[in-house]
Amino acid sequence: MKTLNPQINVVCVKYGTKYTNEDVTRLYRMVEKNLSLPFSFYCLSDTDIPDIQTIPLDMSLDLETYWWKMCLFNLDWNIPTVYFDLDIIIQNNFDYIIQDYKDKIHCIDVRDTGAHMVNDQYAGCIMTVPLCHINSSVMLFTPAHHKDIYEHFIKNIDYNIVTYFGVDRFIGNLFEEKLEKLQFRKDYYFRNQHLEGWDTNYIDKIGLYKDPRVTFCIITQATPQDYKNMEEYFL
Repeated sequence: MKTLNPQINVVCVKYGTKYTNEDVTRLYRMVEKNLSLPFSFYCLSDTDIPDIQTIPLDMSLDLETYWWKMCLFNLDWNIPTVYFDLDIIIQNNFDYIIQDYKDKIHCIDVRDTGAHMVNDQYAGCIMTVPLCHINSSVMLFTPAHHKDIYEHFIKNIDYNIVTYFGVDRFIGNLFEEKLEKLQFRKDYYFRNQHLEGWDTNYIDKIGLYKDPRVTFCIITQATPQDYKNMEEYFL
């Protein structure tokens, strides 16, 4: 693992059984291939992960699923940090994202997600919750500069979970002044999770992953089958 004189940190979060240790190792390999700057790689997790620098989650918080992402904003790191969801597929170098960094939380503008794909966002988002303005599958920020987000969250965890129905809505609605739009020099793609009745082979048909020359990454909510079909293109 690269840890010597890091210019940045790269981090992910693994909780429970949705993702495996292999998913964490796969993400590390993609980062190593596509980032030439010195970096350290970490995973916030409820278990140790072999060959990965693991930071234990504070299990006293008793959170569920994606809400463990909030622990990113309780880290003491004072250097730029890139966060990736574990379903991300990275296909191109992303040094420039760090080089373009300003001291805000750089994340994906949800209006940009999946501009070239079908079924990429919640259909109409028909829910009685605040609208989602960002996608936090990829973030660049300095954690120590944004601890107020974590502090606000833990003051009333139950209320925030019920009211905002997700990390993206929580951050996007309460801390909009902290946000900066990520600017990708290559396109990227987003699709929502598999819905009942979808053709499980459709990822083969769209063909987007077959041209990494024009694609920075794919945000997938991937299944093992997706990785099996796509791995030759990004590793």
